Amino acid sequence: KAKEIYNRFLSSKATMPVNIDSQAQLADDVLTAPQPNMFKQPQLQIFNLMKMDSYARFLKSTLYQECMLAEVESRPLPDPCPIPCSPAPSKHSFTSDRSTFSTPKK
Repeated sequence: KAKEIYNRFLSSKATMPVNIDSQAQLADDVLTAPQPNMFKQPQLQIFNLMKMDSYARFLKSTLYQECMLAEVESRPLPDPCPIPCSPAPSKHSFTSDRSTFSTPKK
């Protein structure tokens, strides 16, 4: 299991690499004798990055704010990806529907 985690997330050729600095990187030879705590440093760094960056940005996002407001007002949560009801909307309805969509900000 340790090899699978390492190859998927932490190796230099990872299929789904995570953003960690050189201090949290693990050498390839660490897999020769896996230890229960071998992922502790990368895990802590990822957690801190999420806490200080990703999660903080999420809390400030329009989608989160709209969801919180809907929850407080006992409304259904907003759909982040609305889909037109009819498979072939008319040009008029498409234009009016499209005006209600918002473009996510980077």
